[in-house]
Amino acid sequence: TDVEGCCFWGRGAIQTTGICNFGRLNYFVGKGAADRGKNALYPAVDFCKDPSAICRGEYPELKWLAGFFYWINDVQQYEARGSRYLDVLHKWVDDGASPTDYSLVDFA
Repeated sequence: TDVEGCCFWGRGAIQTTGICNFGRLNYFVGKGAADRGKNALYPAVDFCKDPSAICRGEYPELKWLAGFFYWINDVQQYEARGSRYLDVLHKWVDDGASPTDYSLVDFA
């Protein structure tokens, strides 16, 4: 397509967007961590100034790292209506992960 390789809408496996998400990524694994004297996985990458670094070929694993980072920090921590996502997921799996059991989908 004419937008192939374009990282305009979101970046990475889960389409990381927003100042807060990129800021946290930078704080823990990017230049922000390095600037604080921490052992950063990507000390030269400033995700706040250059969010498209996630999509470039220099670090192909960043697409997945950003996705996992978001998953761990936001999706797994998700709580709604008195339940936690991980608890609902575990129950759904323990109950057989039936495709006709919509409890996991209904939770979201």
